[in-house]
Amino acid sequence: MKLIAFLLIIIQVMGCSHIEKKADQKTEGLISYDPLIVKCENGDSDSCIEVGLKKNDALLAADFFKKACELKSEVGCGIIIFYLDKKSKSSKDLFARSCYLKKNKIGCHFLGLFYLREKQNELAKNLLKKSCEMGFADSCKEILRQAISQKDKENVLIYMEKACNLGKEKICFILAQYNFSLPKLKKALQYAKVGCDQKGKESCYFAGLIKQASGELKEALDFFDRSCLLRSSKGCYFLGKTLMLINKKPQAIQYLNEACDKNFIQACLDLANYYQENNLKNDAIIFFVKSCKKTEANSIERVLNCLMSAQYMTQFFDRKSSLELYQLACDSKAGDKDKILDIKNDACTRLAFYKNDSKSLKKGVDYSKNRCKNASSKKDRAYNCFSLACVLSLKNQFSGAILYLEKALKEKIFQRKYIESDFELMNIKNHSEFQDLLNSYF
Repeated sequence: MKLIAFLLIIIQVMGCSHIEKKADQKTEGLISYDPLIVKCENGDSDSCIEVGLKKNDALLAADFFKKACELKSEVGCGIIIFYLDKKSKSSKDLFARSCYLKKNKIGCHFLGLFYLREKQNELAKNLLKKSCEMGFADSCKEILRQAISQKDKENVLIYMEKACNLGKEKICFILAQYNFSLPKLKKALQYAKVGCDQKGKESCYFAGLIKQASGELKEALDFFDRSCLLRSSKGCYFLGKTLMLINKKPQAIQYLNEACDKNFIQACLDLANYYQENNLKNDAIIFFVKSCKKTEANSIERVLNCLMSAQYMTQFFDRKSSLELYQLACDSKAGDKDKILDIKNDACTRLAFYKNDSKSLKKGVDYSKNRCKNASSKKDRAYNCFSLACVLSLKNQFSGAILYLEKALKEKIFQRKYIESDFELMNIKNHSEFQDLLNSYF
């Protein structure tokens, strides 16, 4: 295992993992094609360091460490200093001299990683602790990873705090979330603020959420704004939502639009619903379409958002666009769980209805009938019975629509307002039996 595999250990938000990047296996004759060199030349300091560590020629290696240093890499700058030490016979000797004789935190860090590779874990741990105490955040993060793997909760929290205070803003965010869950809101806010000051976009919006929950909207807006400026879609979204709360609608729409453009789908849906409620049909359609097309292709959200968007457009007789979205929902490979299959069947059945595909329509109706009767969950039975009532209403089959609407109402899932507002039931709403049925359940 190459040394750089240890260098690239990271802690990810909402969890921890360590990632190894395998050293390039190409020969020196082909090294000009090394993708790491390309990355280095394009400004990736980690790649410069990895290439340097692979070089046997000290002068060539130094060139890459110098490049990393020029890219403001603390590690690169630290290593280039080591290469000025002509007394070292090997990299390990070089790092040992820098750690023990020069008290260099980066030297101690790399020496610790060498010992970790050689499975001298106690010696490695002591060196990494020494480097961490001298203020090298990567050492704190490595000790943290070791503590997590050993389920050493006490050391996990100690070294998370050290890493946070040394500039690892993602760890500050994790600490903020952890304390929020306890709940220790004051401490959660403290860590979120530290992470935000380190330009952590997640920490900024999280601090904003804590402030918003306590009613301090002015401070919340400031944190959301900082997060949005750091290109956080969530920051822009919460900034827009909070501005909407205080009735600053033009600004709110601007930030919700920005969040939607950054692929935060809930922002697209919120704007679609806002325009729908304000009878701005064309604007609503734009954002319903965005909520469908911007969602990950094979996800349940894609199926649901595309179906909902298609139904809205069908309501306003935008047939061409609605067929495209029904098709996207129907074609999705989101999985084979019952809930996903139910929603996909809804989309495929409506697509078949509007395309006059009787064979596919019958298949969809039969599926809904079976699920209406046999689904194990009352919600799933109600959903499929109601869906079938809607399809039969579209087909002007009044008695069948009423029959399955009653089956859906028996499950006591739906509210009257939801039933009355569904446009797919428009062909049966004016019948007295429809009103009598609703009156008997609500």
